[in-house]
Amino acid sequence: MKNVTIGKLLLYITLGIFLSGCAATTPMMEDRFDADAKSFKTAKNKANIYVVREDAFAGSAVLFQVLLDGKVRGAIAPGTYLLFDVKPGPHTVAVITQENAESAKISASAGKNYFVEVTPTMGWMAARVSVKNIEQEKGHKLVIEGKRAKPLISD
Repeated sequence: MKNVTIGKLLLYITLGIFLSGCAATTPMMEDRFDADAKSFKTAKNKANIYVVREDAFAGSAVLFQVLLDGKVRGAIAPGTYLLFDVKPGPHTVAVITQENAESAKISASAGKNYFVEVTPTMGWMAARVSVKNIEQEKGHKLVIEGKRAKPLISD
């Protein structure tokens, strides 16, 4: 057995704890619901709002709470998305952090899909967030690459 100093051992333990604790997690939907959401079909007389987050190392320890029309509806971690089927009309997707609040407005039409991207940014004392509407092509890509997070409230 190699001679390992206490200092090296502590370094390895600390590094292991750091690396294992860096990724934020959220409850996930079953695979069948993930696959169904990736068909991009809408319910009759409804619209879909996908809230997506790219799988990136930057901000990977941050879990963002997502509000839909002023109510906390779920959380997203890197590489995850939430899907909400909504009635046609105006809707607001928002994320609030200790440092800022951002939102995106959607005027939903029946039978359509809308995509909102949540991106972490550096803050002064905590993570900041950017929330913006994105085009269909990028939205589809992020949903296909991601996993569906479980919402707090189902429609």
